Amino acid sequence: SSDEDFDERLREMCKRLGATVMFDAVAGELTGRVLRAMPSGAQAVVYGALSLEGCLTDPRSLIFERKSVRGFWLSDWMRTQGAIEKFRASGHVQKLLGDELKTEVRERLPLERAAEGIKRYAQEMTGGKLLIVPAL
Repeated sequence: SSDEDFDERLREMCKRLGATVMFDAVAGELTGRVLRAMPSGAQAVVYGALSLEGCLTDPRSLIFERKSVRGFWLSDWMRTQGAIEKFRASGHVQKLLGDELKTEVRERLPLERAAEGIKRYAQEMTGGKLLIVPAL
């Protein structure tokens, strides 16, 4: 996102893919940047706040382009679902775990080495997750 042509490339990608919904775990200024790249009527679904900042969105996008931002909290959604719906959702998620929902793990460390792992992780958070493994 720090590349000079990021916004332009993002706009082209959104157009090519016909992207109308974004799922946002970061929030902050990135919410507005991605939403701005999307077509009229697009929606941002915010389910996390990794940036620890509020969502920044241009109100003109909301007013003149009918774009919207809404929150989603899985725990609340699960409370509204019956047993059959939960079972179906669970099966669907399990099918996605191998590819679309795959999480890269960069490193597994015992608890006594967690501090050093966290320092490395903080320097490059996009290189995969750090798992702290308890001693067995």
